[in-house]
Amino acid sequence: MTDRTPMAERQLMAWFLRRSPASGARRVLPFSAAIGSETGLVRKQNEDRAAIARGRDADGRVFVVAAVADGIGGMQDGHVCASTGLASLFTSLLYQAQRGVPAELWLEIALYAANESVFRDYRSNGGTTLSVLLLLEGGGGYWASVGDSRIYAMDDVLVQLSKDDTIAGQLGKARAGSEQSKLLQYIGIGGSLEVSIHAVEEAQQGMALLTTDGVHFLESANGLLELVVRHAGDFGSCVRRLIELSRWCGGPDNASAVAIPFSSEGLVDDAPLSSSCLDVWDAFGEIRILDLVEVPSARREPFHSEDRSSNPLGAPEGPPPESAESEASNASTSGVVKAKKKSRAKAKAKTKTEGKVPQVQIQFSDKEG
Repeated sequence: MTDRTPMAERQLMAWFLRRSPASGARRVLPFSAAIGSETGLVRKQNEDRAAIARGRDADGRVFVVAAVADGIGGMQDGHVCASTGLASLFTSLLYQAQRGVPAELWLEIALYAANESVFRDYRSNGGTTLSVLLLLEGGGGYWASVGDSRIYAMDDVLVQLSKDDTIAGQLGKARAGSEQSKLLQYIGIGGSLEVSIHAVEEAQQGMALLTTDGVHFLESANGLLELVVRHAGDFGSCVRRLIELSRWCGGPDNASAVAIPFSSEGLVDDAPLSSSCLDVWDAFGEIRILDLVEVPSARREPFHSEDRSSNPLGAPEGPPPESAESEASNASTSGVVKAKKKSRAKAKAKTKTEGKVPQVQIQFSDKEG
């Protein structure tokens, strides 16, 4: 991350890195979606990030984006890479929507922006998977996946839409050895990234399910994944059961899932009124960002945010476990809050000379997770 990183991206990254419980699942009531994430029994920390965001484009049309990111084990700072990738993705999508860019280009631009953000900080020594689904008011949308996190469609049967970026995945193998399971590409790899964008079919109905490999390893257990999804009853129960089942099966990896309907119905209810606003939910809380707005002089208005974290559905009571990483993340967020006046003054001074540097005011609540 550099001084030129958009402040909205910095803010979202800090929020994704805040201290949180080891496990959480919650419903996103405005459109019947659900998000869950679980550290598991083997990993020391959760390097997954899963979230849903909603905003409006320049024409007032509502869009919703769901995404999961899995920081790559064995490389540097997987949790930071996942947070960076997701924050960059959402920020770029908002900017494209604000500027009137055709919706079919949003995901491609945003995924390359996420790749650049992670690569800039880690030079291919850190990375993350990223699977994302974009839904548009009035129907339709687009999806894409980089790495081996997955996107499924559940209607009559559970179908994997995405193809893993592994040798096994490209060959259509359900099971493979360690060599064939290595990632061929990921967010943060640099200039060799190739992104493929797919349109949501007009007739697509039912549930979209986005998972990290801590969840979809259940697919190898004689159809267990489909069985759980089919009989869950609702999206909230589906997500909660998937991450709990992952833990019951040994919790070998971080497990995260997002369940959301393909239908655009319900997307508009309680949606932001302005294209400058973005609502973001994860398994542990929610935040609203009032982002940058173009003005004729090329200067931008300040943006504000409010952290509306709440006790997530199924989250354990009591304080979350402490760790050096979580303390550092929390301290970083606290530092941003304390320095908001100074940052705003510096941004204002730069705006006078450069014309494109945002003024920022950030406000987090005291409640964590």
